[in-house]
Amino acid sequence: MSARETEIAFSSGGTQVHGTLRQAGNAGRQPAVILAHGFGSFRDELTGFVELADRLAAGGITSLRLDLRGCGQSGRRGFMHPMWEWVEDLRNAASFLETLSGIATDRIGVAGMSMGGGVACAAAAIDDRLKVVVALAPVTDGEA
Repeated sequence: MSARETEIAFSSGGTQVHGTLRQAGNAGRQPAVILAHGFGSFRDELTGFVELADRLAAGGITSLRLDLRGCGQSGRRGFMHPMWEWVEDLRNAASFLETLSGIATDRIGVAGMSMGGGVACAAAAIDDRLKVVVALAPVTDGEA
């Protein structure tokens, strides 16, 4: 069965956060992974997240690629927000996924690259709905 992509948006901290939901074609409730890009990037993370979404779908896993606040289509472009606003975006992405009937809400994970990796760690530390974390070259203290 083939995967399908849907453009989505949800509110987070008064901003519309935009993303791409990629669902595998198999029936039933699927685990899901929220993908968090790095500082100054956007949901496709230089196309790496598009390929990752394809591979996840092939394995029966839904993915949600986000434009976190201040990036891509989410909020004022070029305006970078503090990491805690991105943590809020990831937590609200989990809430969005919980509204979808085809998602195994007890099997939501998050994967992030660079600053997105650090944000993924922080979000999972405070939100027990995020069961798995993959942090790729995480930046955990960007100011330093």
